[in-house]
Amino acid sequence: MNRHSTSLSPIELVNKLNEGGWVVSGGHQVRELGFSPNPQVVGASLFGELVKIESGDRSFEVPSDNIALTDPWTVEIRHTFMRKQQRKKIEGGGWREVPAVGIALYVSNPTLKETIRRDYEARAQREKEERERRRAEAHEAARQQFVAKLTSEFVGKKLTEIDVVGENLHIKFEDGSELSAKLDGGDCYDAWINVNNISLRDFERPPWW
Repeated sequence: MNRHSTSLSPIELVNKLNEGGWVVSGGHQVRELGFSPNPQVVGASLFGELVKIESGDRSFEVPSDNIALTDPWTVEIRHTFMRKQQRKKIEGGGWREVPAVGIALYVSNPTLKETIRRDYEARAQREKEERERRRAEAHEAARQQFVAKLTSEFVGKKLTEIDVVGENLHIKFEDGSELSAKLDGGDCYDAWINVNNISLRDFERPPWW
C-alpha cells in the first residue's frame, strides 16, 4: 500500500459501494473482459471471500483480503497473480512464474471527487483572502506607526534647509535632525521610496542597514 492508502474491510467496501455514485474505472478484470470504462456500480455484496460488484449487464467477483482506499473517491481491490520472470544465467536461465500483486479492479466516485475538489478550492480561496486581509492590516498598522514616528520627530520643528542631491531629497531642521527621501530598488518599475532608510513599500528597514 502507498503511504496515503487506508485498508478497507469487505463489509466497509460493500457499504460504501451501495451508497451510490461509484463507477468501475479500471483494473485487470476490466482489461481482460474488454469492458468499456466507467460503468455505474448498481450494487455490491459479499460472498465468502469474494466481493461481488454488479455493474449494468456485467458483474465482477474480486478478492476481499486486500482492499485499499487510496483517495476518498478511489478504491483499489488488489489480487495476487502469477507473472513470468526470467531467471538469471547463474540460476540456469529460462522463465519462471512468480507471484505479484496487481489491481483486480478500480472503483471511483467522480461526484465525490468533484465535491472534494470544490471544497478544497473554496478553502484555499478563503485562506488566501484571510492571508491578504492580515497582510493589509499589518501594512496599515505599520504605515500608521511610521507616520506617528515621523510626526513625533519632525512636526513643529523649524525647517532650515532643503537640498536635492542626485535623486535624494534632504530636509534639515534647526536642531540638526534630518529627513531624507530617496528612490531605491533599481528602475522605476520595481523601485520604492526610502524615508530615513525606511521603505515606504513595507515600512521596514532594508537588511543592509
